[in-house]
Amino acid sequence: MSKLLIAAKTGNFHEVKRLVDHGADVNGKNYYDVSPLHFAASPGSLEIVKYLVEHGAEVNFNSFNVGTSLHSATSSGSLEIVKYLVEHGANVNFKSFKVGTPLNSAASSSSLKVVKYLVEHGANVNFRSFNVGTPLLSAVSSDSLEIVKYLVEHGANVNFSLFNVGSPLHSAVSSGSLKIVKYLVEHGAHVNCEKCNVGNPLHSAASSGSLEIVKYLVEHGANVNFRSFNVGSPLHSAVSSGSLEIVQYLVEHGADVNCEKCDVVNTLHSAASSGSLEIVKYLVEHGADVNFRLFNVGNPLHSAASSGSFEIVKYLVENGADINCENSKLGSPLHSAVSSGSLEIVQYLVKHGSDVNCEKFDVGNPLHSAASSGSLTIVKYLVEHGADVNFISSNVGSPLHSGVSSGILEIVKYLLEHGGDVNCEIDNVGRPLHSAVSSGSLEIVKYLIDHGADVNCKYRRNTPVIHNAVKFGNGSLEMVKYLVEHGAELPNEENLDLPTVLFLACEGGNASIVNYLLQHGAIKDVNNWKLESPLRIACQKGHTSVVQTLLKYNVDIRKEKEPLICGNNEIINILNVELNKSLKHRKKIQILKGMDNENLTKVILYFLFHAKQKRKGISKPSIYWLLFLA
Repeated sequence: MSKLLIAAKTGNFHEVKRLVDHGADVNGKNYYDVSPLHFAASPGSLEIVKYLVEHGAEVNFNSFNVGTSLHSATSSGSLEIVKYLVEHGANVNFKSFKVGTPLNSAASSSSLKVVKYLVEHGANVNFRSFNVGTPLLSAVSSDSLEIVKYLVEHGANVNFSLFNVGSPLHSAVSSGSLKIVKYLVEHGAHVNCEKCNVGNPLHSAASSGSLEIVKYLVEHGANVNFRSFNVGSPLHSAVSSGSLEIVQYLVEHGADVNCEKCDVVNTLHSAASSGSLEIVKYLVEHGADVNFRLFNVGNPLHSAASSGSFEIVKYLVENGADINCENSKLGSPLHSAVSSGSLEIVQYLVKHGSDVNCEKFDVGNPLHSAASSGSLTIVKYLVEHGADVNFISSNVGSPLHSGVSSGILEIVKYLLEHGGDVNCEIDNVGRPLHSAVSSGSLEIVKYLIDHGADVNCKYRRNTPVIHNAVKFGNGSLEMVKYLVEHGAELPNEENLDLPTVLFLACEGGNASIVNYLLQHGAIKDVNNWKLESPLRIACQKGHTSVVQTLLKYNVDIRKEKEPLICGNNEIINILNVELNKSLKHRKKIQILKGMDNENLTKVILYFLFHAKQKRKGISKPSIYWLLFLA
C-alpha cells in the first residue's frame, strides 16, 4: 500500500497534502483497486475528500470490491461527503456488480438521511443488482423499518424477488422482524411468492423458528403445503429447524405429514435425520408412514440409523418400520447403522431380525461396510452373529478385500483367523493382495503373504501384483523390494495388452524403483501395449532422474523409431549429450573395423599395456592419438 493510501485511510490530511504536493498519484490504487478517495470517503474525512477531488481524483472510479467513492461515503453514513461527491459529478445510480448502487449501500448502513438525499437527487429505488437485489431488500436486511417505509412510499416494488434470496418479505421473515413483515404484507407483499430458490416466505419463517411470524403468514393466506423443489414443504423446513411447536401448528393447519421433498425426502425422513425424537413421535402419531420409501434415502429407519440416533431407531421399529427394507443404493438399515459406526444400533437391529448377509450392490453385505469403515468391534459382532466372511460381491469382492482397503491390520487378521480366503479372486478387484498393494500398506502385504497369498497372482488382462505396487502403491520401493524378494516375477515380454512393470515405474517417475528393477533383470528397451518404450514415456512425462537412470544402464536411444517428446529442456540437453557420445563411439568402431590384422594387434597390445599403466596412475591417450602414432 502506498503512503498516500495509508495517509488517506488514517485521515492524516497534512500527510496527504504533503505527498500530493510532492507528486503522489491521487488516483493510485492498491491491489484491490481501492483509491485514496475511497479510503478518505469511508471514515468520513471531508477535508481530504475535497483536497483529492480538487487535485484530480476520479469520483466515479469503480472498484470491483467496494464500488465508487460514493458507495464508500454512503456506507459510512457521512451526508456531507455524499453531498460533496454528488455536487462534483458522482453518479447516484452507478451500479457495482458486488455492492449494487449507492442507495443499496445507504440502505444497508441504515442511514435514512443519506437514503433521502440520494432519492431526492435521482436515485432509482427499484434499481436491481444481481448480487444484492433492490435497495428495499438491503433496507429489510438491515432491519430498518423507517427506510423500508420511506422506500415503499417512494415507489419501491415490495415483490421484487432475487433468485437465491427471495423477496423483501423473505428477508424480513428470515431476519425475524415481525414489524417489517406486517408492514410489507399490508402494502401488497405476496405471502406465497414463489419465484425463487428458497421456497415461499412460510418456508423462511419455519426455518427461522419464529412461531409468531408463521402464525401471521398462515393467517394471511400462506399455503402450508406449497412445495419447493429444493426445500420441500414448510413442514420440511420446520422439521429441519427442530421446532416442535411450529411442526404442531402447521400440522394443525393442514400440513401433509407425508409430503415428499421433491428431490430427496419426506418429513419423517427429515425428522429422523435431524435426531428429534419428539418430532418423530408427533409425526407418526399424526399419520406419517414409517415405511415410506424413496430411492435416494430408503425408509425413515435408514435415515435414523445413518444419523446414529438409537432412540429414534427403537421407536420406529416398535411402530412397524421394516427392519429389512432394502434399497438398491443404501442396502438395508443395518448397512446404514454399520456405516454410522453405532454398535448399539447394529446390535438392536440384529436382535430384532435384521439380515446380516443382506447384499447392497455397490458395497456388499453389512460385513463389507464394517470392514471398510474400520470398525473391528462391529466386524466381530457381525461375524459372531452369522455374517459370511467369504460373502462375494461382484463389485467389491469379499469382506477381506474391504478390510484390506481400510488399512486396518487387526480387521485383516480377524477375518483370516475366522476363515477368510486369502486368495479369493474377483474380476473387478483381483485378490486381497492386489488391494493391499494398491493401498500401500506394507504391513498388510507382509501379513497376507505370510498367510499364503500368491505374489504372482493376476487379474483383469493378467495384471500381476507387482504392477499394482509400482502403479498404485504410493511408489514404494520397499513394497517392490519385498514382493521381488518373496518371488514376484518381473515379466519382460512384449505384450500388446499390458505395459511392463518397468514401463509403469518410468511412467510414475520413481527413479529408485526403476533402478531396482533394472538391477533385477527388467529389460530396458521392451515396448509396451502402446508401442512406447520406458525411455519414451519417461521423456514424455518429464521425469529427468528416470531418464538419467535408464541411460546409466545404456538404454539404446537409436532404437526409438519416432522423435522423442520431452517434458522439459533438461531432458533434451541430456539426450543431446548422449547422442553425441553415441556418434563418437560409432566412428571409433568404424575405424577399428577398417584396420588390417597388424594394426588391430597393435591396438590390442596397447590396451593390454595401458591396463598395467593405469594402476600406476598414468592416464591413457585418446584412441585417435594412438592411431595417429600407428
